[in-house]
Amino acid sequence: SADTPIKVGKRVAVIGAGSVGRHIADRLARLQIRGIRIVDPGRFKAQSLLTHPINVEEVVNRAWKAQSAAEHAASLSPSTSASFFNGVFQDLDMTALIDVDLIAMATDNLAAEVATAQRCLQLRKPLVHAAVHGETLTAQSRWYTNADGAGPCIRCGFSELEKQHIDSHT
Repeated sequence: SADTPIKVGKRVAVIGAGSVGRHIADRLARLQIRGIRIVDPGRFKAQSLLTHPINVEEVVNRAWKAQSAAEHAASLSPSTSASFFNGVFQDLDMTALIDVDLIAMATDNLAAEVATAQRCLQLRKPLVHAAVHGETLTAQSRWYTNADGAGPCIRCGFSELEKQHIDSHT
């Protein structure tokens, strides 16, 4: 029937539930995918109102970004299984990614990006990396198929400044 939603049988993990990741999770829920897992260690702060589609109560309550995005996704698509992890990606058990079909990464943390990319390569999971350069508001995305477990290194694509930054924090 015309009222029956089209069920997309995919499961996607969204790493980073900030301004970009939250929008990715929203769109995936609207597609009524089978499952979505959202990972983010952050809580909303006053500045989040400028870049995130959230309400004031989430800032006042210092809501977790991952939990909020998962609850929003579930409200948009009750048939989508939505789960969350309120922590850093590096602390996520690797088994949490085994049954996902795609990982979408939109963090503002270079160490999390490298860790995510390495796990995707090990698990042979495709990775979409979405980012916005804050100063210029330039959006970019990268796709890594990781089909054979021998894809490119995400760190190798970093600028010298990014490499210096990550090296100084490890």
